[in-house]
Amino acid sequence: MPSSVLLGRSVGGLSGRKLTFRPQLFWQEVLPEHAVAANLQFECDFESGKNFARQPPSDPDETIPADGTYALSVARCVSDDKVPSPADAALATRALREAAAVADDDTALRHLLSSCYCPRSALGPALSECASRDNAAGVALLLAAGADPRAPSDGKTALHVACERGCENAARALITAACDTVRVLSLDGRTPLQAARECDHGPLARRLEALAGGGPQSQPT
Repeated sequence: MPSSVLLGRSVGGLSGRKLTFRPQLFWQEVLPEHAVAANLQFECDFESGKNFARQPPSDPDETIPADGTYALSVARCVSDDKVPSPADAALATRALREAAAVADDDTALRHLLSSCYCPRSALGPALSECASRDNAAGVALLLAAGADPRAPSDGKTALHVACERGCENAARALITAACDTVRVLSLDGRTPLQAARECDHGPLARRLEALAGGGPQSQPT
């Protein structure tokens, strides 16, 4: 195994379809769900059976750390024109949401963000999933990757989800990133704070309201 790698986690629910592997200058694990180009540098760890790939560096002896500043900076969404196909976008959405739901840390999410072509729209469902589990670290990772905290998923924002579930850590992370999210309306016309009160989380709503301050409401687009 290379000395510095970004490990992933196998993704379920893709029905045998493949995610296009997005190569980087550092080593990343190639999952069974990845379709990988042949013009990369590969290594296999025979003890674990894991495969790794990276873009061939200009200096063959160069090692870019998988947990360094550069590696963290590329764990981001890509523009729609960089996504190989609509199928890739749909598969990335499912894979990110599953990683947000089952991973016990955020490494699997970061691996998918850097090893797949994830459009911005693919991050929203995963953001809501992290919010529902009070995973503030996952929320922060997805926001840094370009997730829009104001964008609805299934008719409501991630903050609506956090407020309904009483997930204060995730809610605070979302409000800190964009305080006006407390005034975005769900498709049924509720603000996140109204959703919190309706779910008997009144004290939470008051704390979040104090954190966010006041301002006008807006309908999700």
